[in-house]
Amino acid sequence: MENNIDHIITRILSGNSSSDDFLSLSEWLNADEKNKKEFRLLKSYWDAEVSFSHSLQPNISLDNLRKKIEEQSRQTTSSPASSKG
Repeated sequence: MENNIDHIITRILSGNSSSDDFLSLSEWLNADEKNKKEFRLLKSYWDAEVSFSHSLQPNISLDNLRKKIEEQSRQTTSSPASSKG
């Protein structure tokens, strides 16, 4: 059951769960107070990871934009100038 509940929790936190997953989680949470504490801890880690990932996205996008600008700049400076005869 422990391995199964891990999969259920992952599906619920990632937004890919079914109504059966919610029912199973509810039963697991009500079975023991330790389960509730464990779920709260896992959820806080999950939320922190999601928040951290979202905070990195602007930096990644900015880095990608800078690389494209640099590549384009190199291409225009290394291209032979067209001469009119």
